[in-house]
Amino acid sequence: MVDLSVNATVPTVLKSRPRSIFGRIGDRLFSKRHFHLKLLSGTTVGVIVIIFLAGVFLLVTLRNHYQDTLRTHTIEVIRLSSLIENDIASLESGHRGFLLSGSEDYIAPFEKKRDLIKHRIEDLTALILDSPRQRKRVMKVQEVVQKWLETVATPEINACRSKGSAPTAAETNAAGSFALGNSLLDQAREVLQSLQDEEQIVLNQRMHDQEWATQSAQILDFLPKLERSVVEMEKEKRGYLLTGENSFAEADKRAVADFYRKKFEAGERFDAVILDLTLPGGMGGKEALKKLIEIDPTVNAIVSSGYATDATMGRYQDFGFHGVIAKPYEAAELGKIVYDVIESSHVTIVDHPTEAAG
Repeated sequence: MVDLSVNATVPTVLKSRPRSIFGRIGDRLFSKRHFHLKLLSGTTVGVIVIIFLAGVFLLVTLRNHYQDTLRTHTIEVIRLSSLIENDIASLESGHRGFLLSGSEDYIAPFEKKRDLIKHRIEDLTALILDSPRQRKRVMKVQEVVQKWLETVATPEINACRSKGSAPTAAETNAAGSFALGNSLLDQAREVLQSLQDEEQIVLNQRMHDQEWATQSAQILDFLPKLERSVVEMEKEKRGYLLTGENSFAEADKRAVADFYRKKFEAGERFDAVILDLTLPGGMGGKEALKKLIEIDPTVNAIVSSGYATDATMGRYQDFGFHGVIAKPYEAAELGKIVYDVIESSHVTIVDHPTEAAG
């Protein structure tokens, strides 16, 4: 009988499993062999990575700084050229105001704007020294304004002073709009607008975010353009009163609509608008309301007139008005009408409702 409990020695051969490539790399890296060389290599790689990241950061910073510089430069050029446009409009308005009234009160603001235009043109020239085309445009503006001063404004002001009274309608009508130099200064306005357009195009081409570049310039240019709309309304009305030409009345209408549109697009909606039914040298209430409705269909318009028998006053709602008030009226009566119109339209009421005349 064989005893199976007897231990038998059986040789066992253990085969080592092959190491993966990552394991072999790890063994080489962490072995003591060539330790100093490995340490130096690792340090060098770390330094290279740090230098690379620092270079990327510096590159991004420089690019952002470059774009900010471009944006700031463009906005300043657009801002200055817009202010020059405003000054030109104010110069014309002061000139026409003096011709209408013969009052010396208009001369000081006129001369102030004349000097301001000169200084601002110098500042604008300094900003665009590296652009021959833009510099040529600015020189053209300066030339046109100076020509208008020498051939139109100064001779007419001197003639009005020597005569001792404002020119009659017949005298101004004989020369027409050219007597006021309107077409001449329109050249300066067109040149300034082309200058602004080119600056904006260059900015858009160089900026990464073109929409942001355009919007930022438009936002910062909003106030000068809004101010210009107000000056244009006054200037064109004076032109109409001087000459009686319909071209000035049409320009006044455009200025009124432009002013309302800019306020509306900026989110500054008027709570109520009071429109005079008849306005010499300007739009009548019904015509003005049509233009305002094109911009803001929910405009709260109140018609006002001294002609109580006019059909519009009796059937104001048929023409799109929300309220009516006959002249003359007391402040309390006007306040009540404005309050009722705003309340009925469910518009948030402010302490002092804004009034806009058309």
